[in-house]
Amino acid sequence: MESRKPSLSPANLKVLGAVIHLTREHNHAPTLQQVATAVGLKAKSTICVHMKKLEAAGRISRNYRHEVIITLLP
Repeated sequence: MESRKPSLSPANLKVLGAVIHLTREHNHAPTLQQVATAVGLKAKSTICVHMKKLEAAGRISRNYRHEVIITLLP
């Protein structure tokens, strides 16, 4: 049985766009704080919610041992 990937909200896509932009700009994965600042949020916890949704949708992969390891997936 094929599992369905969750659809992404406009806010999720904004966070994904920030991750892509920051990764290209700095040549490494951004921190949660950098992503939060880029999308105009103060709370890293809100970014974590978006990251989990992006991960469930197969758009990113994260290394939970290090805050800065976010990998963009094709």
